Amino acid sequence: MVHGCPVVVGGDLNVHVEDPSDSSAVRLSDIFHAMDMKQHVTQPTHQAGSTLDLIVTFSDFNVDDLNVDPPGAMSDHSLITCNLPYRRTTPPTPRRRIRSWRTVDRDALRQVIVDSRLGCGEIPASATADELFAMYDRTLRDIADQFAPEGTVRAVFVGGVGGLNPPPRKFLPPCCY
Repeated sequence: MVHGCPVVVGGDLNVHVEDPSDSSAVRLSDIFHAMDMKQHVTQPTHQAGSTLDLIVTFSDFNVDDLNVDPPGAMSDHSLITCNLPYRRTTPPTPRRRIRSWRTVDRDALRQVIVDSRLGCGEIPASATADELFAMYDRTLRDIADQFAPEGTVRAVFVGGVGGLNPPPRKFLPPCCY
């Protein structure tokens, strides 16, 4: 199974995973198996001898230097530490579809829309809302393709939350603010 990103589930799940007769442990194990996940803690993590605290990852994700300290130092549970590998991957470069409307003759565009099915009243009275929307969308896309053909450009990450911060106003033409 190929995974898009690493997932780590860790903490006190309060399920007795060491007990094969525990129905909650069986269900949890089934979920881990179905998700191709592996439980890495193999020794008791509670003063009563139970394994309640877990570190779970996808099966192809290695956990290094897993250490389970004895319970009872600060809590009735163990302190569990480990090293998780950091795998940085380069995301694919997103592409955007754009149209350049700057050089479009607005009067010609207006006339084509007026002469189209939308402007000439060729709309059947029995058309459903879905049919009307499809006709509107198809007609305007065809006109847009005629006047401003669609192109593809590579999207550029500009930083900030989600990379969507607009450029400073001094870099935008006056029509954009």
